[in-house]
Amino acid sequence: MDRDLLIQKVENYRTIIFNNESSEAEIDRLTKDIDEMMPNTDFTDIFYYGERDRTPSEMADEMIVREELFAQGGKQAVDQHIIELMKEALEHPSDVFATVYSAYQILDSKDPVAAKEYEHLIWPSGRPAASDNPG
Repeated sequence: MDRDLLIQKVENYRTIIFNNESSEAEIDRLTKDIDEMMPNTDFTDIFYYGERDRTPSEMADEMIVREELFAQGGKQAVDQHIIELMKEALEHPSDVFATVYSAYQILDSKDPVAAKEYEHLIWPSGRPAASDNPG
């Protein structure tokens, strides 16, 4: 695995997204390139929905960790790592609600029971009942 090449691809992706410099097809191609290099990392989750903002180098390092975990213990090992990252982020929440919400949603998708412990960060007055949700 060429870490420098991975960082370069993530930097290119980030530049194109932030500067709105490319077509949807080009973005899809870059996403596919990264996913082919690191197929077990959920790159777009790291990029768009992570528990915190990361530099391209930090994103690459996280993808490398996830690939190594996958090689050792499969998807379950990667999911456990993600659960631990989300719990850590929620135990020390950011001032940015979107970051807290993202961490909560990822944790809820991986371990709904663990996510219940952090619902108060999203719904300080308690989670609304399903019947309270219009639409």
